[in-house]
Amino acid sequence: MKKQHAAVILSIVTLGLSSVACAQSPLTEGRICIGGGADFVSDVTIPDGTVMVPGQSFTKTWKLKNSGATSWSGYNLTFVGGDQMAAPSSVSVPMTPPGATVEISVPMKAPKDAGNHQGSWQMTNTDAKCCSGQVF
Repeated sequence: MKKQHAAVILSIVTLGLSSVACAQSPLTEGRICIGGGADFVSDVTIPDGTVMVPGQSFTKTWKLKNSGATSWSGYNLTFVGGDQMAAPSSVSVPMTPPGATVEISVPMKAPKDAGNHQGSWQMTNTDAKCCSGQVF
C-alpha cells in the first residue's frame, strides 16, 4: 500500500496600492501611499489553490504593474496576516517606474498541518506605512 501524505492547499493573497491619498487601511491601520498604484498581472509561480506536501519549500512570485504616478523606490512587500509560511516579514521591491511591471519573489515553506492556508501581503512605502487593503 502506498503511503499518502496529507495535502496543504495554498492561497497567497497580495494587497495592493491605491491612488487615494491619506485614507486609513482597515487591515493594518496604515496610511495609503500618495501617488501609488499597483495592478496584479499574474501569479508567476504557485497560483492560489496549489496543493503541496506539508513542509515543502517553494518560492512564490507575483507579477505586478506600477499603475501609479510615482516610481516604487524603497518599497517592500510586507507580510500582514494569515499564515506566514516561514517567509521573511518583508522583501524589497526593485525600483519600478510608472507603467512598468516587476516580478516579486518570496521564499516560503508550506505549513506542516494539512488543510487550506492563506497568507496576505501588502506593499509598504519608504516610511514602512502600509498602502491600501485592495486585494488582487
